Amino acid sequence: MALVRLREPGTLVAFLLGLFFEAGVALLERVQGRTGAVDRALSGGAFGLALPLFCYFVVTRACAASSVQAAAFPLARHGMNRSGLMLGLLLPASALGVAFAAASGIAVVTLTRGASDPAWVRDSLASVWIGGVAACAYSAAFLGASAFGRRGQGRLWLLGADFLLGAGSSFLALPWPKGHVRNLLGGAPVLELSQAAALGVLLGTSFAFLWFASLRVER
Repeated sequence: MALVRLREPGTLVAFLLGLFFEAGVALLERVQGRTGAVDRALSGGAFGLALPLFCYFVVTRACAASSVQAAAFPLARHGMNRSGLMLGLLLPASALGVAFAAASGIAVVTLTRGASDPAWVRDSLASVWIGGVAACAYSAAFLGASAFGRRGQGRLWLLGADFLLGAGSSFLALPWPKGHVRNLLGGAPVLELSQAAALGVLLGTSFAFLWFASLRVER
């Protein structure tokens, strides 16, 4: 059901628009100076803005622009397990998010460094795994938040909190993915957490949203 919803043409349009936006940011950062351009482009336009927006878009589309409960109702009313249906909505959306993150990372590194740069392979591999983790975390968090609100407005609230609160490095930024993704990319950490701790918090808090949502939909 989620796959059918995600196969609509708008998904490909969003994918390509996101990549074009990231390419523009990467080229601008390169003009500003090659030193640090990769980090600035990834933590800014790519994984700081385009990736969360794309994950929000695909989760919204997988949920048919509604709540998790309403999105799963066509099958849940026949007795299928609601928590299992949540995973059925999550997996295609997160897979598409991971594909977008991988394409984004490689494109940004190529445009800022150039494929002939000795550090191209290292930075490309790093951006792919960090982007993949970030995509999974965002997708899980957005789907979990979609269980709140009559039409799943919780995911919009989460997106707003991530942009506003996650941009900082205080305790207020701890529950949101943005600051921990920034840490993994070498930026300012939240509460001086190490990168290993940031990875744990990133995955733990995102899947906590999913767990709370599973409790809610089983009521």
